[in-house]
Amino acid sequence: MNMWIKCVLLITITVIQFFLVSADDCIDAPTYEGAVTLPHGASACAEIQSWETDADKGKHFVTCNNGVITVQNCSGNLRYDTVSRGCNWPQAATCALFGDTVTTSSGNAGSTPAWTPAVVVTLPLDSCTSTNCALPSCFCYGATYPGIPQTNIPQFVMLTFDDGITAALYNQYYSHLFIDNLYNLTNPSGCKINTAMYTINENTDYSKLELLAAAGNEIASHTIHHILAQGDTPGDYGNISAEITGMREVILDKTGNQPLASSLVGFRAPYLRIAGDVMFQVLRDSHFIYDTSIVNVETSVGRPPLWPFTLDYPVKSCVNPPCPTQSYPGLWEVPLNGWVGDDGFGCAMIDACNVGVNGVFQATEQEWYNYYERNFQDHFYKSKVPMHMFTHAALFIRSPGSFQALVRWIQDTRRAHNDVWFVSPKQVIQWMKQPKVNADMITNKWGCNGV
Repeated sequence: MNMWIKCVLLITITVIQFFLVSADDCIDAPTYEGAVTLPHGASACAEIQSWETDADKGKHFVTCNNGVITVQNCSGNLRYDTVSRGCNWPQAATCALFGDTVTTSSGNAGSTPAWTPAVVVTLPLDSCTSTNCALPSCFCYGATYPGIPQTNIPQFVMLTFDDGITAALYNQYYSHLFIDNLYNLTNPSGCKINTAMYTINENTDYSKLELLAAAGNEIASHTIHHILAQGDTPGDYGNISAEITGMREVILDKTGNQPLASSLVGFRAPYLRIAGDVMFQVLRDSHFIYDTSIVNVETSVGRPPLWPFTLDYPVKSCVNPPCPTQSYPGLWEVPLNGWVGDDGFGCAMIDACNVGVNGVFQATEQEWYNYYERNFQDHFYKSKVPMHMFTHAALFIRSPGSFQALVRWIQDTRRAHNDVWFVSPKQVIQWMKQPKVNADMITNKWGCNGV
């Protein structure tokens, strides 16, 4: 074959490849599997550098963003996993690429398979019904709990705390409420009440975290550093995954307790700022059971509180965007139903409302007590929708009356109602999957083993 024919063939092959590859794709991306073409939004394990060993495989990963390759790191001992498309446990991670064959840097059809994006489906907003979305695996947004007469449904109260578990907070509040039971706070079963801790790494005393978990309380992720990427590009997936799932790795590193680390299946976004579909894809890929970041603060204008629901179908309303627009089958959402402050305005966290005449910091113990009782009676107990009391323990330091009122209110509420249970969000979901009437729960000592 003469030189002129070779040039024509080369030009022809180049033109064909140009039309087959999108301008947003990254040609000859340097991955652990060799030089491959990654489509926009795709990620893969980075190539091993000369100073690294095979044990470093997946420590770094590359992402294609509009034709440009960026290199990112997995935190701690996590490794990039092409199956979950995020940083994962080393024993569960693989760098193998999946999909159709791609063109290698040599220009020959190679055996290196291409990355395949996650399959997500956008569904009509009104398509969720009790027929196509049934418990235990699916529950529609806005549905009322079926199958049990309202009078027989337990009233769940979810008292939870965000941020670091410090020794001071543990010694002054958490141990008294959830370990030593200093105030004799029990559920109708006779067992201690439970909580959930949405934990970050900063200021956390992991010995105290272990004690809370051993007592049957839920430990959940609130990210490592109390921050998330925006989630507006697929390239944010790795960073968001490292922050959310990284708390499992941090807990394992600090405690050596694998069952405890693996028990983190709940998540709340820092500052309740949702990171869009990328965040929910991370949660589903990393086998979280639920998120609790979507706010429903419209209680103050007459909108009813929501039961926890699954994200098999898109949510109909979300006031703290960017909100999920895709389907995440089986992933639960425990919404932050709004409380109403003494000024008539709503809030998502109970320490964000206006309380009393002079505000949160100057509110008296009785004003706090009235605030708890009014929201309980006006917005939750009438419908038996699970009531959240999501807050930060720092509130108790700033306003001591809030803690004294809380203890007294729990004691009085339990004396007045034999169907009120103080539990974690994970326990509420467990009940929704396998519901029992209140009398059976008491007889069978439901929840006495915590989570």
